[in-house]
Amino acid sequence: MVLATAPTSWTEIDTYRQCPHKHQLHYKAGWRPPKTAFPLARGILWHEIMDCHYNGVQATGDVCDPGKGALGEIIELLNQHGAKNPKHPDYDLGMACLWMYHGYRRWSRLEDQGWKIIEVEVKFDVELPNGMQLTGRVDLVIEYKGHLWIVDHKATTYLPGDKETDLDDQTPIYIWAMRKLGYDVRGAWIGYTRAKQLATRELADKERFKRIPVFRPDYDLETTVAEAAASISAAYGRDNQHQRHTNPDTCKWKCPFTEACIGGRRAPHLEQEILLSLGFKQRGRQLAVVREPVDLTP
Repeated sequence: MVLATAPTSWTEIDTYRQCPHKHQLHYKAGWRPPKTAFPLARGILWHEIMDCHYNGVQATGDVCDPGKGALGEIIELLNQHGAKNPKHPDYDLGMACLWMYHGYRRWSRLEDQGWKIIEVEVKFDVELPNGMQLTGRVDLVIEYKGHLWIVDHKATTYLPGDKETDLDDQTPIYIWAMRKLGYDVRGAWIGYTRAKQLATRELADKERFKRIPVFRPDYDLETTVAEAAASISAAYGRDNQHQRHTNPDTCKWKCPFTEACIGGRRAPHLEQEILLSLGFKQRGRQLAVVREPVDLTP
């Protein structure tokens, strides 16, 4: 059995690990919800804001000043998403990111001291051990104290601890991918920004922002990548029965297919009927296909 080299991503690998049935619905069947979920939309906007900010910092060469051009682009982004306009449908999204950026700009002036911005938004396309292509993007490449680092921006409900970072496979895979491209990165910094205010009091900066360094030895990187390749191979293997990994926590807040999935377990036809009733639509996707090796022996 051989996997064709169709592109995959860390998000797809992580989705399969969460639930093979979720992977089947999203990636193989191509079902998409009618509206982007709020946490995902917030994360997308936050990355756009961070791109503008650090492109500005790179242009000015001053971590304390992204420049008027970058600030103007950020203001325009926030206005497009309803910041300060209560009647706008994305008002909550715009205001959340406005609050995040106000605090981040103040906090980062000290935390970014000594940074030299090398590149903003680096896209990669590298081959996994199973022959599939892994695509992705690194938010930032910096030089700090003579070494290259990658930086990942994350908007989160709460600030995670070191153990949660140790269990996150995305960052070591991205370190490995950047080294494959020829970037001699020493490691990574994961920058967490809390995305929700408290109703009762103001949060201190140490409660809102956190950067965690990630160092992984070569064996750790190779093992993590090999396990990721094994996961995506299993996703397209013949033994994948697309079983449901039901979990009251993750199914409730991390999956858009929960209602349809429950219905489909009760009667197969209900899954598609529920998806259509909720406004889901099917879109095409290039699939990885399984090919049987051809026996050329005479």
